[in-house]
Amino acid sequence: MFSIENIKGELTNEQLEEIIKESLKDFSSVKKVLLIHPDYTKT
Repeated sequence: MFSIENIKGELTNEQLEEIIKESLKDFSSVKKVLLIHPDYTKT
């Protein structure tokens, strides 16, 4: 499990996937998820 205090720099695709899977594990009937991930590198 990730904590914001432990994240240094950008999230990798693997980290993001793990966070999403962990967050949705109790929702087994969900077929699709819309993930909105802001890109703060373009300021």
